[in-house]
Amino acid sequence: MINWDSYRDLFPVVKDKTYFMTAGGGAMPTPVYEAIKDRYWQVMHRGGDAFGENIGIMESCREKIANLINAEKENIAFIPNVSYGMNAIANSLISQNTVLIPENDFPSTIVPWENINAPIEFISTTPDLQDNILEILTNQSTENCSLVTSSISYANGYQLNLDELAKHKKQTHFIINHTQGIGVFPVDVKKQKIDALVCSAYKWMCCGEGISFMYISNELFKKMKPALVGWRSIQQAMSFNGQKQYYNDARVFELGWDNMTIFSGLKAALELLSEIGIENIAARVSSLSSYLINALEKQGIPVLTLNNKEHISGNVLIGPLKNPNAVFEALQKKNIWVNARGNGIRVSLHFYNTFEDIEKLVRVMPEIMKADK
Repeated sequence: MINWDSYRDLFPVVKDKTYFMTAGGGAMPTPVYEAIKDRYWQVMHRGGDAFGENIGIMESCREKIANLINAEKENIAFIPNVSYGMNAIANSLISQNTVLIPENDFPSTIVPWENINAPIEFISTTPDLQDNILEILTNQSTENCSLVTSSISYANGYQLNLDELAKHKKQTHFIINHTQGIGVFPVDVKKQKIDALVCSAYKWMCCGEGISFMYISNELFKKMKPALVGWRSIQQAMSFNGQKQYYNDARVFELGWDNMTIFSGLKAALELLSEIGIENIAARVSSLSSYLINALEKQGIPVLTLNNKEHISGNVLIGPLKNPNAVFEALQKKNIWVNARGNGIRVSLHFYNTFEDIEKLVRVMPEIMKADK
C-alpha cells in the first residue's frame, strides 16, 4: 500500500497552504529543487565543463518521457511551452483541411490555428463533448482533417476517453494538448493513435517552470515541412562542419541551446512519478475528485464537473457563480488556494492532496458562498 503522506511530505507548499492550484502551477517537491540546485552549483563551479553532463541528463529525460507515453525517443522534442509546440505543428503541416477544436478550449490549443487562418470547425461541448466528437468522426468526411483538443479541460476537468476516440479515428490527425493529464493520467500514443502530443511539465509533472515537450509521430512528420529550424535542428550539430542534414523527426524543432541545467529537475520529477506509478496516481486523484464532488453536492454547493468515472480528472469546477473572483478572494483569506476560471472556482487535486484538505474546503464553503453576490 502506498504511503501517500510520505510523498506529501516532499512538498513544502502543502505544509503552509491548502493547495488546490496544480492545474495552474504544480507544487515542487524537494528532490526536484535539490536536483536543480545541484546542477546550478556544478555550473557555477565548473562552467562549461558541466554542459556535457547536462546534455546527458536531457537525453535521459527524453528516454524516460518516451517510456511514459509509449513512444520512441526520437519522436520527442523538448520545447519552451505548449504555444510554441502548437505553432510549430500548425505552421509546418503542408496541407490541412478542417481543424476540429472544442469550443472554449485553452487558448494555446486554439490561437495558433486561428493565426494561420486554418478552416476551424468548433465542436460544442454540450450536452457531451465525447459524443459530439464521435458523431463527427463517424458521420463526416475527415480525411486530412485534424482533431486539435485538450485531453482534459483546464476548467471543468472533463476528460476525453482517448481509447474510445481511437476506435473511430479513420484519417483524422489526433493532435492532443495533454498538459492537464501528463503526470497524473496514463497516455499511450500508439494505442490511442495520437499523431502529436504537446505537454507542459510545470503543472502535474511537478518539475518547475521552463520545460515542455511534444511528440510527433513519423506519419505526421512526413506531412510536414518544418517552419522553424535552428542550429540544433541539424544532426551532428556540434561538429560545426558546415553540413546541414536536419533531423527527420520531432527533434528538428529543438532550435537552439535550452536551459539545460533545469533538466535535472525534470529527471527527478520523472523518477518520482515512476516510483509512485501513474496508474496509482490516476486512481488516487480520481478518488479525491469524486469525494470532493459528493461532499460539495451534499452541502448544496453547485458543481459544474460531472462525477463520472469515465470522464473525471483532477480538476473540479465549483459553479456557476455570480462572482468567482469574490469567492476566490474569500477562500484565499482562509489560506485555501484555488483558481478562478470562467464562471466558477477551479479546485485541482493531485496525489499530494488529502481528504483532510477537501474537508477544510467543504467546511468553509457555505460561509464562503455568501461572497457570491
